[in-house]
Amino acid sequence: MLLVIVACISIFFDTWQSIVTTWVHSSTFNHCFFVVPISLWLIWQQRQRYLHLQPSISLLAIAAILAIGLLWLSAELSNVLIIKQFTVVALLLCGIWGVLGNTVALNLAFPLGFLFLMVPVGEELVPPLVNFTASFTVDMIRLTGIPVYREGNMLTLTTGQWSVVKECSGINYLIASITLGLVYAYLNYASYWKRAAFILVSCIVPIIANGMRAFMIVMIGHLSNMTLAVGVDHIIYGAVFFGAVILTVFYIGSFWRDTPFTAININTDNDGYIYNAKHIYGILILITASFLIWPYSSNKLINQQSNNLQADQITIIQPQDWQSSDSVQMQWQPDFKAATNRQTAYFSKGDAIIGLHIASFGNESQGHELVNSENRLIPNHGDGWHVASSSTATMNIGDKSIAVNKTLLGNTDNYFLVFDWYQIGMEATANPYKAKLLQLLKRLSGQQSSEFKIVLWTTANSGQVTQGIDAHLLQDFSTTWLPQQQPLNGN
Repeated sequence: MLLVIVACISIFFDTWQSIVTTWVHSSTFNHCFFVVPISLWLIWQQRQRYLHLQPSISLLAIAAILAIGLLWLSAELSNVLIIKQFTVVALLLCGIWGVLGNTVALNLAFPLGFLFLMVPVGEELVPPLVNFTASFTVDMIRLTGIPVYREGNMLTLTTGQWSVVKECSGINYLIASITLGLVYAYLNYASYWKRAAFILVSCIVPIIANGMRAFMIVMIGHLSNMTLAVGVDHIIYGAVFFGAVILTVFYIGSFWRDTPFTAININTDNDGYIYNAKHIYGILILITASFLIWPYSSNKLINQQSNNLQADQITIIQPQDWQSSDSVQMQWQPDFKAATNRQTAYFSKGDAIIGLHIASFGNESQGHELVNSENRLIPNHGDGWHVASSSTATMNIGDKSIAVNKTLLGNTDNYFLVFDWYQIGMEATANPYKAKLLQLLKRLSGQQSSEFKIVLWTTANSGQVTQGIDAHLLQDFSTTWLPQQQPLNGN
């Protein structure tokens, strides 16, 4: 087991390093340092049960390693970090499975499966959680009869303005609650239904509790004329409230706990091969070889991609009936800091002005990808800009239809209507998952083509009628410009 663990960490060191780096630098995932100790403690609690099991080797685990390794390779080529991280944990567990055998692995299923919580996952839930918290807070405030105006995630009351930001999402509470809920359910319930029900409660309660926390903080601030819950006490009130809620949930859950029970060993009729020197050396060689082929294949395909990648030169063609307006400086433009090359141009027709931004990311590396959650229209510190609304729109370019992200950005003085999408070779899509799939297929085939992020924007009014006019203006520009720029396939 020790050799398998060392082999897995050494061969996939970069991926393991990315996991630990996230633990260190993100307070959301500091708890991940305790996952391995908790897993070992859970095994220790049942040590008398496991001592009676007979380890063996399992060739079935080799097949699992090959299948999961292929998934790791796909994630490596398309730079999907979260899948790479999940797959290296799965590869480690399959390696342990290979040297312990089917019976031991099945009996250790929960303690070993608990190791998947090492993967720092959950940041993708922040935007919907922020939106839920804002909606919940507004609805609760309106129930009190206090007037409140919402634009995006900005809430305005008569006493002041509040912004529902990432820190208000409750993601820390949710992840901590799920982690504790899993351990609590495993230790206190024998019934799978009870376990599933408690874990579900551990998912739902922190979301509702976080909404209540945000509502209470806004109300404290409002009723105190913005003298309370607007500084460090804002955090203290929220933490105390959430801690009380979770403790209450666990206390209530204790009324349905099962009496101490002894788990039944899971046995299989045919558990592979019994240990001997020949077989153990053979399985170690097979596991190590099954690990090694994937980084080797990845390096070969990435080097091929680097050799075939077109120079990421960006040339913006001026469309017919539009005039170049290089002297124009709008108050907002995209800023994708990870881009290796970018070009911005402005075009006018009559009184209408269009901004066009094209960014490329060259031979991508981790953190510098075309599809990355950090490539936001508004950075973390948006200088007063906020998303007033967002949706998906469709542009018709000849006989092609292109799905684009449609966003209304605003600050105290201005609004901009923004269309953005990904361009992978001749394929255009607004869907980041499809964009990743297109990148993967391109890399596997060795195809030579460019990859861009394209953004169009124009000044807008927050009114829906004017937005329709502005959207038509962006559609008109795209109809003229895109066919001249390059061939295009829509989706």
